[in-house]
Amino acid sequence: MKRKQYRPRVTAEQTKLINVFTLAGLSQKNIAKQLGFLPVTIGNIQRLLGIAPRSGRMPLPTALENKIIRMHKKHGSPTIARLLGLPKWRVEDVFRERRFLQTPGKISSRYYVNDREKRAIRRKQRAFEKEISKQFGVSEIWMRRFLRRRSK
Repeated sequence: MKRKQYRPRVTAEQTKLINVFTLAGLSQKNIAKQLGFLPVTIGNIQRLLGIAPRSGRMPLPTALENKIIRMHKKHGSPTIARLLGLPKWRVEDVFRERRFLQTPGKISSRYYVNDREKRAIRRKQRAFEKEISKQFGVSEIWMRRFLRRRSK
């Protein structure tokens, strides 16, 4: 017995609806549910129309991008994604497009330490390593490696 193939008959009106839904930002899955087709069919029609077959890769509206940037001053990407109902990668894509990973003017991601203070911390750490290595009679290089690795 031959297996019946699934060949949907898509009307011009349905094609227009698919175009409108895609430009509105609906996913293929949601469009397919509304029109009663498989998501693969929706993707094929989108390809024929010359629009992005994967609606997830369509650019976000400018207003939403600006909202993400404003929220980035107080929240990280997982929180923003959860609050706006977006995948985390979409939020991080906006950060990459805008060429920053941190809030402008914010130094370091967790602690507010400027470059001068970071240098002072490194100087103190080197002095500490020298002091300990002299005390136990080991080389500074060995001491540095010992402190860097995770030991029990």
